[in-house]
Amino acid sequence: MSLTAKERRAAVDLAWKEGRLRYKLHPHQRAAYDRTTQQFAGEGIRRIAWRWARRLGKTFTGHLKVVEGCASIPGFRGVIGAPSEKHLKKFTMPAIEAICSDAPNSCMPRFDRAESEYRFPNGSVISIHGCDTDGKISRMSRGPAANALLFEEAGEIPNLERAIKTTAPQLLSKYNDQNSGWILVVGTPPESPAHYFVDICRRYAQQGREIHYTLYDGHYAPETLKAFLRDDADGMPEDEYKASEMYRREWLAELIGDPSRMVLKLATEAHMREMVERYNALNDQRPSHYVVYESLDVGWEDWTFWLMGWWHHRLQTLVIEKELVYKNGFKRDTLAAEIIQAEEHFLGPSRRAPYQGTSQEPRRWSDHAPELLAELSSEFNLPFNPTAKEDRDTAINQCDRMIPGYGVSGKLAINPNCKELLVQMPAATWNKTRTEFAKNMSRRYGHYDGVASLVYMTRNVVRSEDPVPVDFGVGGPGRWYEPGLRPPTEEEKWAKVFDLEVET
Repeated sequence: MSLTAKERRAAVDLAWKEGRLRYKLHPHQRAAYDRTTQQFAGEGIRRIAWRWARRLGKTFTGHLKVVEGCASIPGFRGVIGAPSEKHLKKFTMPAIEAICSDAPNSCMPRFDRAESEYRFPNGSVISIHGCDTDGKISRMSRGPAANALLFEEAGEIPNLERAIKTTAPQLLSKYNDQNSGWILVVGTPPESPAHYFVDICRRYAQQGREIHYTLYDGHYAPETLKAFLRDDADGMPEDEYKASEMYRREWLAELIGDPSRMVLKLATEAHMREMVERYNALNDQRPSHYVVYESLDVGWEDWTFWLMGWWHHRLQTLVIEKELVYKNGFKRDTLAAEIIQAEEHFLGPSRRAPYQGTSQEPRRWSDHAPELLAELSSEFNLPFNPTAKEDRDTAINQCDRMIPGYGVSGKLAINPNCKELLVQMPAATWNKTRTEFAKNMSRRYGHYDGVASLVYMTRNVVRSEDPVPVDFGVGGPGRWYEPGLRPPTEEEKWAKVFDLEVET
C-alpha cells in the first residue's frame, strides 16, 4: 500500500525528529552505514576508514552520519575536515544541504558563514574546515569539545596525519557519550602510496575497520558499467585498460602508486591477500625437513628489521614466519634475545631444523654491519653472513617474481602476523632517480627496511636444495611426511615393493 503525500511527510518528519536518516541511502550505502554504526555503537571501535571508488556516494553517506548525530542528540558537535575551502563549497555544503532538503523547520539547520558552521535548532553544530595548510589545521584543532570527526576525501588532504592527530583530542570529553568519540576517514586512494590515508587503510583493513567498495559494489546497472567501461577505455583493449593504474585506482579503489616507481611491481592488494591465504592454507603444517632462513636489515639512524622464513622444497615456496621491527634504534642484547626467543618458539630448544640425516641451524644473512655481526656471533652464537649487494636490481626483480602474479604463481607465503612487512611491500617506491627507496612523507614506513630485509632473504635462498634424505620414506626418494609420522623400517620398504604383509 502506497503512502499519501501527507503520510509520507509525517513519516519523514518523524524520522528527522528521531534522527533516523538511513532511508535516504542506496543499498550499498546502507550496508556501509549499518556496519559502521554497529562498530561504533556495539563493538567499541572508534576509528573506521571507507575506501570507495568514485561516484558511489561516499560524501553523501559520510556527511549523513554527522547530520544524523546532530539531529538525534541535542548539543552534538560534528567536525568535518576537507582538502580545501573550495572543496567545502563544491561538495561538503551541497551534500549537507541535500541531506537536509526534506527536514522539517524544527530540525532544519542554518549556515553561519562567519563561523563556517551549520547550527541546528536543538543546539547541535557542524563545523567545517579546509585542511590544505598547517595553519588551517591548527585553527581546526583549537575548537571546543566534539562528538565526531569526519575527514572527507582524506586522500587529497596533504597533511592528513597532522589533521587527525591534532584534532582528535577534541573527542576526549565526549568519548563515552552516546554516538560519540568516533572518527570516520573517507576517500578514494591517492596517487602517492606514501600518503597517510593509504597507511590508515592498510592498517584498518587488517583489523576489520575498513570498508572497501569498488565501482561494481555500487548501485549502477551492470549494462551501464559495461558501456561506460568501453567509453572510458577510449579504444584501448579492455584487458589492457583493466591493468592500467587509472582503472585500478578509480574503478577498483586499489591502493596503488605509479607502477613505474613501485619497488615490487607485483605487490598489489590482491597478490598480498593471496600470499596470506597461501600461508593460512599450509595450516601450520611443515614438511619433515626444511631449511630456515633469517635476514636482518640494520639501521642505526633508521629502522632495523629482522625476518625469519623457511623454504618448503616440495612446494618451492618461501614461507615468511615472523618479523621483528625496531623503529627507534635497538639494543644489541635485546635484538639477540628476541631472535633467540623466536628461534626457540619455532624450532624448539635446539633451535635447529631437521635437515638430511641430521639438523641444521638457521642460515642468517644481513647487510654490512661488521661490528654488530661480530658481536652477535661471538657473544650470542648468532652468526650472520653479510649478503652480497651487487646487482641490486636483479635481486629485487628476483624477489618480485616470487610474488603471485608472475607466471602461474609466485613462491611466497606470508604469516598475517607480519603486519609491517605486509604494509611495506606494496608501499615501497623508488625516488625519482631510482638510486634508492623513496622517503615517505610521514616516515610511517621508515626507509622500507622490511622490503630490504625480504630481498636479502630471497636472494640467498637455495631453491634447488632438497633437505630430505635420499632414502627417506616408502617408495624411494622424494616421499614427504608431516611431523609425527614414523618413517618406515627397511622391512616395510621391501614389503611394499613386493606387496607382502608385515608382522606388527
